[in-house]
Amino acid sequence: MDSTSDDIIGSEVVSVDRQLDYDLKFVFNDKSINCRKSFLESRNKKFYDFWAKYLPKRDQNNEIHVKSDSFESMNAWIEWLFGNKPEINGRNVTDVMKLAVSFDEPVLRDLCSRTRNELNVYPKDSLDRFGDDLCEYLLSYLSLEDRFRYECLSKQWQSLVYRDCRN
Repeated sequence: MDSTSDDIIGSEVVSVDRQLDYDLKFVFNDKSINCRKSFLESRNKKFYDFWAKYLPKRDQNNEIHVKSDSFESMNAWIEWLFGNKPEINGRNVTDVMKLAVSFDEPVLRDLCSRTRNELNVYPKDSLDRFGDDLCEYLLSYLSLEDRFRYECLSKQWQSLVYRDCRN
């Protein structure tokens, strides 16, 4: 193998010709996504126009350093634009949904919505993600005074406190 015509990335050999197929690079902290400007522009003009303003003026370094989106959500978005089924999960569904809404991709938005419904995703800081049975069990260890004190934790706890008091 001629070292001048090939680069080794990890254990994968990437030819220079293949690297030249891409003219745009989205750079995250430790990862990057390569793609073609012309493809992005033809597939979703609104998305391309948004990111084009971050391109450097000179043509040789077409890197966009991304701080607003995670690698995982942007990778899913780019996969979608390339016509592949993106990996949407509980960690990135909210961000991919925002991208789909912002850049007018209703099919992807619906896919995210279905995924969210399937995952029953709740905000990380929400106590509503715990079932009524678990909350009732936790409340059973508290005195009546403490139950009223903790009713403000969530609407679910409030309804359980008042339901327990009526029974």
